Amino acid sequence: MAKNVTGQINAKPPVVSYTQEYEWIIDYDRTTDINSEECIRSPVFTTANIYKWQILLYPKGYYEKYQNFYSIFLNLLSNVELKIKASFEIRINKGEPLMTRLFEETMTCYLSSQGYKKFINRRMIEKSSSLPQGSTIRIACKINLTNENVKENNPQMINANRELQQLSTDFEQLIDDKEFNDVEFTINGKELRANRSILGKRSSVFSDMFDNVIEEKRAKKVEITDIRHEVFLEVLRYIYSGKVNGIDTIVEELLAAADKYSLDGLKMMCERSLSSNTNVDNVLNNLRLANQYSFNSLKEKSIKFIITQAVDIIDKPEFRQLPYNIVCDICSAIVPKKK
Repeated sequence: MAKNVTGQINAKPPVVSYTQEYEWIIDYDRTTDINSEECIRSPVFTTANIYKWQILLYPKGYYEKYQNFYSIFLNLLSNVELKIKASFEIRINKGEPLMTRLFEETMTCYLSSQGYKKFINRRMIEKSSSLPQGSTIRIACKINLTNENVKENNPQMINANRELQQLSTDFEQLIDDKEFNDVEFTINGKELRANRSILGKRSSVFSDMFDNVIEEKRAKKVEITDIRHEVFLEVLRYIYSGKVNGIDTIVEELLAAADKYSLDGLKMMCERSLSSNTNVDNVLNNLRLANQYSFNSLKEKSIKFIITQAVDIIDKPEFRQLPYNIVCDICSAIVPKKK
């Protein structure tokens, strides 16, 4: 006689790949009537009928130093973590593509922007044709993802997080606002405005600066001498919105700034950026930073990487300059522990 068997079948859903392309058409005149560091935002678009995105275009550069380039970023607006493959393609009117660039990144709503500060030289746009009146810039963004790379957050938190995302975006617009800010930072001759109350609530260092130091409290200007302008701008962006743009290109400087101003969340974002971009050329520096800032996860990953890629790493001068305690950690990872 057969026995009744009860149980649960644990089956993974089939892996499905999604590829979707979005084309954004912009009047060329709109890209010329704009200042350096000013952004044009695309309409919000959706992939796989779920995930929301937005393209950020800086026609005269993300910073002044990139004013000869179009800077472009893809911004994830949904409350998920996604590993994607994406591409940007740009053309004038309906002509041939002037530039196509690909990237593969893990994106979250807290580290939402990925792209290029030097996407294409503006001269290539201006020389591509006579640019008759009514010309358009066409930007095609292709996004590929699979459902196995999607990490959904708690459904009960989705509505609340949507409100937080909107709040984050609203606060981001207040950076360098002339009307409501009450302190001005001078960095290498450039100025950035901010609000003391917001800075003080987000950073104990800023709180002490404005509450306990009479000179700083009275002064409306604060000079920053040890951080570059573009790095300090991202510090403010994080303080205001929890976001950072282009973190991979400034991660080491941003990490030092985050440590200076006691921004633990920003330090975690920097650690994640370093960890996700580990390679033969940077692993020793990553290990040094992990040791300096007590990033245990990054340290463990870096040591494992060094062991597996030892042939390409041990002859580097940086390897011989590693502190004694790190060398001991590497040796301990190689030699099995005695039982």
